[in-house]
Amino acid sequence: MLWLVVEKGLESHPQVKLILDSLQAEGYEIHFLTNNFPKLDDSSRVASPSNYPKMLNELASKNLNDVIVFAQNRVDGFNGLRRSLPGNIRWIGIPSRSQDFTLAVTSLTQDSLMVRMGHTNANETYFTNDYVSSISSPQIARAKDTIRILLFSEAKYDYDEKIIRASILTIQESFPVVIKYLKANAPGVLADWQLWLSDKPIPTSEAKNILAVIIQPANGLIIRKNYNQWEITQRLNEEVALNENLTVEMAHLLLPTRGLWKTARQMDVRMLPDSTAWPRMEVDEGQLLAGVDKMPADPYILAFMLTLLLIERIIAYQRNQ
Repeated sequence: MLWLVVEKGLESHPQVKLILDSLQAEGYEIHFLTNNFPKLDDSSRVASPSNYPKMLNELASKNLNDVIVFAQNRVDGFNGLRRSLPGNIRWIGIPSRSQDFTLAVTSLTQDSLMVRMGHTNANETYFTNDYVSSISSPQIARAKDTIRILLFSEAKYDYDEKIIRASILTIQESFPVVIKYLKANAPGVLADWQLWLSDKPIPTSEAKNILAVIIQPANGLIIRKNYNQWEITQRLNEEVALNENLTVEMAHLLLPTRGLWKTARQMDVRMLPDSTAWPRMEVDEGQLLAGVDKMPADPYILAFMLTLLLIERIIAYQRNQ
């Protein structure tokens, strides 16, 4: 049985499409590189593979005579241990198209925005900041995440509360987020954060995270106690807030950076070359020669090599004149 397996999106790639048509005429079945390997006709619910080694293991477990795989070789698709390619499987990486995307938009002033742009191609992913006017660029979406805060404060900590609210207001004015303060008895609403400014024991909370004032000697203004609880180690005033970068520390805690990382990972199209993606397997000379008959040289590569050779000859000839 002969299979040609292609990652979703590559079936429309011009060169891949030519090969698909040619090999299909030679008896290859066309399948998608995803769970259960659906045929090309069953493309309605096909997702890109999340784990290339897992896909390879599943292909290797099938009783197939010859398998050719076209994949994007995305960096985040290589998780876990990798095996060498079996003799009946040939894996060919096809680079994705370069992409530019908007990662985040930050309000600097009332009419000024900083747009965090991502740029990704097969070799690298990097980010730049563009500064634009919100008036001249109304098409830029400014979707805002909402952060819900349940705040409890005793009279003793009134000034600490004012400092914290000022820091949170600065964060809200500087980043695309909306801060909502909830009442302690708000029914059916789960807070993202509970701010506990009191000497009383911290009660059991349904909030996802807790930030409490616990005065103690420490190396930082805010320290982490466990997986979802942080502690402010000093009483707060303007001097402490400035010297200890309270607003920056609060921003690190409150801002939903996980969503930004998820977006960046989803858009990342960097690829691993085939030689790096799969460990080499020792083969004898007979196997190597047999493989050569099955895989003719790519005409584009041959044309490129011949062009380089021609340029080299021309340069050598000019030097000899």
